[in-house]
Amino acid sequence: MKKSAAILLLVLAIPAASWAQARPARKSAPKPKAAAAATTRPASAAATEEAVYPIEGLRATGSKLYPEAAILAVTGLKAGEMFDKRKAEAARDNLVIHEAFLNVSYRYDPAPSQRGYIVTFEVVDFDQLFDYKFDRLDAGDEKALRAFLKEREPLFGDKIPGSDTVLARYRATIAEYLKTKGQTGDVTGKVTMDDGKTFVLFSPPGRLPAVATVSFTGNKLISATMLQNTLHPVAVGSLYTEARFRELLDTSVRPLYDARGRLRMKFTKVDTKPSDTAKGLAVAVTIEEGESYSFGGLAVEGAPGAEAALVKAAAVSTGEVADLTSLPKAQENMHRVLRANGHMGVTSTVERKISDQDKVCDLLVRVTPGPKYTFGKLILQGLDLHGEHEMRRIWTMKPGAVFNAEYPVKFINTVQEDKLFDDLRSLRHVNIPNEKALTVDVRLIFNEPKPKILQ
Repeated sequence: MKKSAAILLLVLAIPAASWAQARPARKSAPKPKAAAAATTRPASAAATEEAVYPIEGLRATGSKLYPEAAILAVTGLKAGEMFDKRKAEAARDNLVIHEAFLNVSYRYDPAPSQRGYIVTFEVVDFDQLFDYKFDRLDAGDEKALRAFLKEREPLFGDKIPGSDTVLARYRATIAEYLKTKGQTGDVTGKVTMDDGKTFVLFSPPGRLPAVATVSFTGNKLISATMLQNTLHPVAVGSLYTEARFRELLDTSVRPLYDARGRLRMKFTKVDTKPSDTAKGLAVAVTIEEGESYSFGGLAVEGAPGAEAALVKAAAVSTGEVADLTSLPKAQENMHRVLRANGHMGVTSTVERKISDQDKVCDLLVRVTPGPKYTFGKLILQGLDLHGEHEMRRIWTMKPGAVFNAEYPVKFINTVQEDKLFDDLRSLRHVNIPNEKALTVDVRLIFNEPKPKILQ
């Protein structure tokens, strides 16, 4: 009988999982009779606070944005130290004050050994985080600055919260880093918008200066006049940050070199100073043009049986100057081949394989054809019975046939070029795909009424 009672006491001593906000079911619980028992079974949430057991493990769950190790680093708890509810609550508060999570809670469960606890922090990520940029901090190596922030802020990542508390902490850390580089001064950091993009900008205090003039050095292949005429319309008058300005260089100037096969062209330096001729900054860009590359081979993946036709449609010739600006047209030519064979949702990506030794650029096009569609029915709008009869007579694509997306366009061209209608003012087509049945109906709209202008 005594043996059965001892087993029952042992079972009752195993604790249930305890949430941080839970309250003990009763004010006290039976204490183990012997000291040895007290060191082999962790106390439950209902037990007295006199029993102390170690933390055998730490976990963090619920986040899709931050590594578990980073979250646990913020808590300050370490495996092996003795569990204390006040310490656990303080660890939870450490996560809360970081303002990286919408909600934070914790629980502690008995470890499998029954000699300590497993403490688990459950977090819920914020839905809205922001990209960030550094501007005019003169911090030297931005990679080193990011590493410094990551060392002191474990939750610092590719995106950050935009709360005042978080940004104030990051500003202070950036200022600390600048001091290690012999620089002093305040750092601002706030959520801002530029060119339709919202991000956090860390920079010195004061309003961002505007671009007044742009000059180029190092250019030989393309004249400074052409470079300026290309960049000035989008750059002059815009608020200056180096990251933003480099984006403008990449989207406007780089294509000029891409068209000439200068695949390794670099904007090696961007310097600024107050303009002598206008209010704002004079921006000086140094270019390293590099050498010219030519196209090598073109390979296609993802379209078995159609590779040869796609390569031919792309019209990229080996030995020609590697004009990267011609690739979108080459892709569209390949897409047209596949759309003519029923693949309405075709997409593709181009991978460049550059040989610096041979100055050659090979291309690999990965195609995703998507499902094949068949033709459904022809719908005519804006014709009388005679006109409908004639259109159906000369329309040759039959229901159930592979849908050729090029056919409606060619049909309209034929109707217009042959002047089959005396009073034809407009004619367009609309493809109506059925994704479940994988069919496409075509609606031809003749003499579409113009929308009325509301007074």
